[in-house]
Amino acid sequence: MVRSLEMQEKIQLRDLLNQEIIAIQEQKLDNAVECFQRGWDDAMNGRTHPISELWDGIEVAEVQRIIAKT
Repeated sequence: MVRSLEMQEKIQLRDLLNQEIIAIQEQKLDNAVECFQRGWDDAMNGRTHPISELWDGIEVAEVQRIIAKT
């Protein structure tokens, strides 16, 4: 009985991981050159934020919750 439950959990985990892989593969990504050009334009025109502000407004608990889901 316990082995059967463990097997079911493994199958569910496999299925969940397969769904995540498919979702990631189906994501539409911007063209790399266009992304670089947009980022370069932002940097050259002062549309940047100091590195010291990188984590401002990000809650540690929220990040941990997101990581735990993966």
